[in-house]
Amino acid sequence: MPLKYYGLRVPTRPTERSGVIVDPDAYVDIVDTVDPMPIILKFSFQNSEGLTLYVKVELLSAPEGYSMEPVEAGSVDDGSIIDFTAVLNRSKPSGADFMEIEEVVTLRVSTYTDSGYTALYEYIDVDITVHIINSDHASWNKVLEVDFDDGSLDGLTSVKEIISGCLDSFSAHIFDDVYFSPPYSAGIDVYLYNCIGNANVGYKFVVDVSSYSKAFLVFYARVSSNVYKGIHVVFTTPSGEKAYYADVDTVDKWFKVVVPIPLDASEVKVMAYINTSTIGHFYFYLDSIKVVAV
Repeated sequence: MPLKYYGLRVPTRPTERSGVIVDPDAYVDIVDTVDPMPIILKFSFQNSEGLTLYVKVELLSAPEGYSMEPVEAGSVDDGSIIDFTAVLNRSKPSGADFMEIEEVVTLRVSTYTDSGYTALYEYIDVDITVHIINSDHASWNKVLEVDFDDGSLDGLTSVKEIISGCLDSFSAHIFDDVYFSPPYSAGIDVYLYNCIGNANVGYKFVVDVSSYSKAFLVFYARVSSNVYKGIHVVFTTPSGEKAYYADVDTVDKWFKVVVPIPLDASEVKVMAYINTSTIGHFYFYLDSIKVVAV
């Protein structure tokens, strides 16, 4: 499943308050992707209007091939924040003789004062640039390809960042029973039985695309438990960390992540976020990692 790395906080009155838009772009790779291609959009809406509002998002305009069911996200009280997702579908482009296509989609985020969504209070239109890449195109330089088929971690190093509490057990190794591309994947096994775990776990590896003008990281990930709260992709750059976040609502299925790489990045961490007191095992898997650049 291709994912959207997108954080959007929409103010109810954009002319009077500053909205924070974090990378209003969507990224999807056509290689091994279903048709139509679902792109998950994550929204965070903050209400400071002094009354309860009802939030709705819908597709306003888009090039041919796009569709989206309107989302009635529900009520948000004054002083509160509501998080919700919308799924934007794009039919798979015919043919594959392209490296990247950029298309602009406009969404309308509206607020209403009634639960029937008839009394409009205010709205804001949001433009999203969708980047459709073909990572198998011959014009891309394959800077990195890791499939773990030799049974090694191939330069990856495990990451365990404890935010609070603790993890009873942490193990990072090659798995031969769960993989996207056989016979192996890289995985993390976290076992919780006493602790309230709040942590990022995953892998990091070196990346160097400084000699290129554009680069993308493409990989498959899988989580096995609903204690998982999301995936973070964090690049280390001279000016600090640049982070992307994937909001995923599925478990026990492989999904695809595409994210642009800062050209001055030296390292990348791909991590799953855990926040739970549930007893049991949590698994996080990575497979078929590649970096393409031009």
